[in-house]
Amino acid sequence: MTDVNYSPVIKLEGFLSKKLNDNKEEAIDLFSFFLQELNKVEKDITKWNMQGESLEEALKLTLMEIKDGEVVIDKEVLGKFSEEYGVVTELWSGNIKHSASISIVDHTDEIVSFAIRDRVFEQYKNAAIVNLMQVVLSKWHVHYFSVYFGGDVPEPIFPDRPAVGTMIYLPVELEENDVTGADAIINIKNDINTGAIIIPLNYFDPMDKKSYTISNDVAVELAAKNLLPYYSKFAKKI
Repeated sequence: MTDVNYSPVIKLEGFLSKKLNDNKEEAIDLFSFFLQELNKVEKDITKWNMQGESLEEALKLTLMEIKDGEVVIDKEVLGKFSEEYGVVTELWSGNIKHSASISIVDHTDEIVSFAIRDRVFEQYKNAAIVNLMQVVLSKWHVHYFSVYFGGDVPEPIFPDRPAVGTMIYLPVELEENDVTGADAIINIKNDINTGAIIIPLNYFDPMDKKSYTISNDVAVELAAKNLLPYYSKFAKKI
């Protein structure tokens, strides 16, 4: 480990083929799905709250919560959600000590993006993230799914493209040696998606500068092979 004083935040983001079209019920289903799946990775994430005018108000605005293994929706808060629902919708974990957040953006009639941030990242091991990716890939067509560290850490090398980070799913078919800088490639093929999860390091140390360097090297390799898309390919509305 290098002698650094990083303050990392883990980020999960991606673009899905999904029609929301201001459909609040579809958005609720998406938030509910991610709540259930993230809870399998990080047990402290048990609910999504709306934003409020103050922290006190926000702590009371629990939109959904996992109870006895099921997601329960608060009907009163749902009414407020329906009134304020827009192109960009953000919820948070309602936990001051373990503050995570999720935002969903309805970019076009057919593409939705999601972004998740969590300051507690120790449980996000490669195996857990791969499992989460595979569940998402079994439900929707995915244009990309990136997991990386942000915050006070070295930045991804391409600000206009998805970060390779700890791993990235891309809808491209790859052989084992097609990305020479990666430690592992996991091929995905199901009824919805055909692509590969590219893992630069079997163990990514967010406190080690070398891990970020290796990840950025893989990003350069993917870009040189025209495999790493630009954000502008998907985000057309905002």
